[in-house]
This record gives sequence, C-alpha cells and structure tokens, in this order.
Amino acid sequence: MPSGGKRPGAGRPKSTDNTLIKQLREKLAEASDALIEKAVTAALAGDTQMLKFCLDKLIPSLKPVDTPIDQQPIDANGSLVDQSRQALLAMLSGSLTLSEGLQVQAGITALGRMVELEELEARIAQLEQEQKERNRA
Repeated sequence: MPSGGKRPGAGRPKSTDNTLIKQLREKLAEASDALIEKAVTAALAGDTQMLKFCLDKLIPSLKPVDTPIDQQPIDANGSLVDQSRQALLAMLSGSLTLSEGLQVQAGITALGRMVELEELEARIAQLEQEQKERNRA
C-alpha cells in the first residue's frame, strides 16, 4: 500500500527521480564561475543585497560561546529559593551574565522539581506502608 499525505497514495511516488532538479544543478555548476564573478562584481559596484549575501557566505554569523563560571556566586547550602534569589542578584550586579543567570535559574528549577518528586515518592511510600499496617490490623 503506498504511503502519502492525507489520502493513500498522495504525494510524489518514491520511484520518481528528480531529473529536472538534477539538470538545473548541472547547469548552475557549469556556470558557477561566471555567476560568482557576476555576484562579486555586483557587490563591489554597490549592490548592498549582494554585498550582504557575499559577506554572509564568507563570514558566518557569530554564535554565543559558553564559558565556565570562574567563581561560585551562589551558596549551594541555602534553600532553593535562596539560591534562586542569589542567582538573580548576581545577574543584577553583573557577576553573572543574563544567559548564565538564566541557565543557573533553570538548573535550580529542575533541581526543585526533582526534590519535589523525591518528596512525593517518599510520602506515597509512607502512605502505602500505613495502609498496609491498617489492613493487617
């Protein structure tokens, strides 16, 4: 049974080759030197869109790089609320960058969820134990 979109058999059959696309790519490959020369000439002549295109291809956009935090601005012994408050104050004072502070806050939030789950599991286990003891009596 053919697979496809919303109805059986919808879409391009798998056996169909991309001959048109292959032909277009071959034509572009044959003319690539001339096309590149034309693009560079247009960029040098003041075509700002072509200049931006060429520069974007030559110099990729910078991506943020994470660096380790040199200092520990947060006391890990405090409560999660205290740690979150300390992270916020560290961001406001400039000890942590915004992205670092948000990552620390996300970590504190994830830890809080894990602690909550652990406490719920312990409470459920205790309730189950108490229920078993009541059933025995």
